[in-house]
Amino acid sequence: MTTTNFIDDQTVIEASWLNDVDEAIYTTVPANQITVNNHIADTTDAHAASAITNTPAGAIAATTIQAAINELDTEKAPKDSPTFTTVVSVPIPTWAGSAVRLDQVSQYPSVSSHATTMDIFLAGGATVGVSGTTTVTAIPNCTAAQVGSTKTIIPSDAAGFSITASASLVVDGATSGTYLMPQNANIQIIATSVSTYKITTIEASGTFTGTLVGCTTNPTAVFRYKKSGGITSISQQTSLTGTSNSSGKSITGMPNALFPSVNTAFHVTTQDNGGAYVVSAASIGTNGTITLYKDPTGNAFTASGTFDMVTLTVSYPL
Repeated sequence: MTTTNFIDDQTVIEASWLNDVDEAIYTTVPANQITVNNHIADTTDAHAASAITNTPAGAIAATTIQAAINELDTEKAPKDSPTFTTVVSVPIPTWAGSAVRLDQVSQYPSVSSHATTMDIFLAGGATVGVSGTTTVTAIPNCTAAQVGSTKTIIPSDAAGFSITASASLVVDGATSGTYLMPQNANIQIIATSVSTYKITTIEASGTFTGTLVGCTTNPTAVFRYKKSGGITSISQQTSLTGTSNSSGKSITGMPNALFPSVNTAFHVTTQDNGGAYVVSAASIGTNGTITLYKDPTGNAFTASGTFDMVTLTVSYPL
């Protein structure tokens, strides 16, 4: 091959130089291209996970994919018998469509009853246990995002605790009076605004002591009650017997939470002046007082002799 001069007739290019360049191009480029093609086609181990960058986010601090996977494995809860360090929200177990299973109450977060600082909306989860017996007169404000939400509370103390109703704490429709929240009752509290709450006792059962008025003494009897689905049932557990000194007879002591919304009429079995036992009329007023009558027509009792009431069973809507 001959030599070639540029236009300036000064720079000389030897033909052998071009041959060397040609050989380098055609030898090197195909070899590199094969390497690239093989890398692209490799679907198993083209890159190790430890060589791929991970951008840390959330609770993952690792900066490579391999380290991030390892970190996740050590920080997640195991599938079998996990142990948690904070409160875990779980669905509310139910029976009959509404009530919390009382044997599972211990799994829920708990707060203490307090006149003004029982902040159930600060506690995690939809169900909250309440310990203590202090009467609650106010619940701290919830957040705007919590308005309309519902908390279920379950008193754990054997004596329960009470809530004083007001315009901001409406208890079973009442805005006044003090209401007992008995142990293991299923009570729903709805935030109607950031500072007002509607309280409904959905499931509750227990006993109260009724006192007979209208005798020379004030005999008492145990009454058992159950609230379920808006219906209250009351039954007499022991008889009420005394010496009559008034033509009127009544029983007091019903908890406010059991008061009916309207007067409720029913029948009982009574004895007047030591006579025969007969079916008698009775009624529960909206103030919880049970008024008794001598017979089904509503006549008055004799203001002397032995009085006895042996049967009282009634159910009514709140």
